[in-house]
Amino acid sequence: MHNFIDNMETTSLVTNKVLTSENTIKLIERTFVNTLTLRNLSENEISEFKQLLGFNNYAYFITINIIAENEIILDNLKLQEIICKSIPDKTYVYMTPDLSRIDVLVSITENSFDDFTNESIYITSVKTLLNNLINYTHSSIKIGFGNVFRIHEALNSYTQAIYALYKCSENEIQHFKYIDNDNSIFDYIDALNKMQYAITNKDSKAFDYLSILLNMVQGYDIESRHNKTLEILTVAHISSQNSLNIYYNILNYNCLLNELSKLNDDNFNEWVFKHFSLIVNISRQTTSINFENKFVKSAKEYLEINYKNDITLDDIAKHVNISPQYFSKLIKKSTGYNFVDWLSMLRVRKAKELFINKGFTIKEVCYLVGYKDPNYFSRIFKKRTGMTPSEYIKSYNNL
Repeated sequence: MHNFIDNMETTSLVTNKVLTSENTIKLIERTFVNTLTLRNLSENEISEFKQLLGFNNYAYFITINIIAENEIILDNLKLQEIICKSIPDKTYVYMTPDLSRIDVLVSITENSFDDFTNESIYITSVKTLLNNLINYTHSSIKIGFGNVFRIHEALNSYTQAIYALYKCSENEIQHFKYIDNDNSIFDYIDALNKMQYAITNKDSKAFDYLSILLNMVQGYDIESRHNKTLEILTVAHISSQNSLNIYYNILNYNCLLNELSKLNDDNFNEWVFKHFSLIVNISRQTTSINFENKFVKSAKEYLEINYKNDITLDDIAKHVNISPQYFSKLIKKSTGYNFVDWLSMLRVRKAKELFINKGFTIKEVCYLVGYKDPNYFSRIFKKRTGMTPSEYIKSYNNL
């Protein structure tokens, strides 16, 4: 429960808004779903969330990908309404800021779980959702969904849904149960290669491929699972080093093996995601940004060059030749953040890259990324990463 409380405080800081009871419940719902995509929850955590959200004992995940050829404006409340009306059971929804990816946790009772043995209601409702989303968005839609699990094991359904999504064609649904897994070795290598490519290109889809890989090794014996996990983290590490042109950092295998030996199924995936995030230095899709808009793309290119300078919203708007007011709205719609937050995210990402080089002090990095006060820089860094600069450096050095 500490994770979602921390996220609530962070969101309140980022938005500078007082959280109403309605907004708090929505935030808890989003945090609950997002947490389930990272790890299995303990019985105590489930019990506490259940008191707040009132979900049932069984659940499955639906993952939706909206593929728009041109820029479209979607209403997240309308999307949520479509999802709730299409799926007969209780739904909990998490959407990325650009609305290109939607994760839906469908909570069902034990009675309806029995009904799903014939799968007709299950599959029909997802097909209804597909058609309703196509009609609303006028875009191509892909939907992957996993099997039903007890709620505290819903991460298994999520990794299945992600796997199904990447096996799915446009304007189709794909149930994990009906995927041909005869080519499991090829699929593993393919997923590993795709993960490498995503890491090299700083693409948050790297986390999707990590989920797929973790799902593949889940049934291995303990020793094989640990070896495959180290292999995945090693490939991620090499890909990340290559993308940064750094070749002298090495993983501390003894330390990782020691930590792996102490893990159980409840915290295994959480541990892998934590170390993966540190290794690849990519924000998960919760902070992904849509750069398809030409003004946003131009602003990104300008910021990548000038982030270390004293730069304002007016400077960027002038560079892309639109009004500051319109640019501010455009940034918010495309990124989910205001300009100040976007700039601070970029500066923190650059700071993390400089820390990885191990050649600069915290004070030096502060000035190199555009801040003038090391104390203020440390507060911003912790706000964005959950760690102080010194804690981040220590965590990375322990890898």
